[in-house]
Amino acid sequence: METPSPVHPAQPLFHLRGWRVVLAAMIVLVLAGSMVAIGAVAGWFGSDRVTVDPVPTPAAGLTSDEVAYYAYVAPRLHEMGAQARELARLGEARCRNIFDLQAHAGRLAELADEIEAYVAANGTPTLFAAPHLTYLDGLRIANRAIEEAERSILAADWERLGRVVAIFTAGADDLEAAASALDAAGGASMSGTPT
Repeated sequence: METPSPVHPAQPLFHLRGWRVVLAAMIVLVLAGSMVAIGAVAGWFGSDRVTVDPVPTPAAGLTSDEVAYYAYVAPRLHEMGAQARELARLGEARCRNIFDLQAHAGRLAELADEIEAYVAANGTPTLFAAPHLTYLDGLRIANRAIEEAERSILAADWERLGRVVAIFTAGADDLEAAASALDAAGGASMSGTPT
């Protein structure tokens, strides 16, 4: 006959040592989360902020489609030029802050997606066909520069990244030219008279 084992009092799920480990892990997680939140707000993980000149309002005499196109596309196109110009500046400085480079490239792609979606849904008015073609050229060049910059960063070839500046500059020039042509075709001057 077997002897029944003595009944042990109920053991706590976690011993005192186990609670210390859990508490330490929770503190580490809270601190890490706080650092990520602070870093995101402070721009530690890249900032896509650029200075963009004010965009003229649509000129009088435009059709409703032209006003809608200009009001939607012009601010985005102006910002795209500034983003591409900032990418060129970062490349010229041989910036190794991948977060900043990615933030500006990501914002450039986001703006392009917004314009593409608008054009797909509404079309491009004839008045703005030429600036739109210049925008497409600038976008193609800027995207090529981003691809080259990514390859340079992956290879840790900072000299090559510096050489990508000319491509970024050409893309920025085209995007800024497209914004200027768009303003000339459909924007009122900042004083209120047509440009």
